[in-house]
Amino acid sequence: MPNGKPGDHPLTDIVTHRTRLIGGGVDEEIFNIVTEFGQKGVAKMEAFVTSEDFSNAAAVIQHQQKLLRDQLIDTWNQLILERRRDLPE
Repeated sequence: MPNGKPGDHPLTDIVTHRTRLIGGGVDEEIFNIVTEFGQKGVAKMEAFVTSEDFSNAAAVIQHQQKLLRDQLIDTWNQLILERRRDLPE
């Protein structure tokens, strides 16, 4: 793993800083493998999180999460406007 600063490497972020990069239990599984199997787990997960398959899947998931967050924010704003409109004058 690189120098260990947050954002430096996905494996460091997940294992050391307990950052949720992907969600859906993926981060927890990576953490569990590393903590259970030590250096052998680190080596396997290092190869896994630097693979193109992981990077592509992570980018798709993160994009979908952003779309969902944006939809939730839009719903929140719509409800606020409706509440204001429904308030008695």
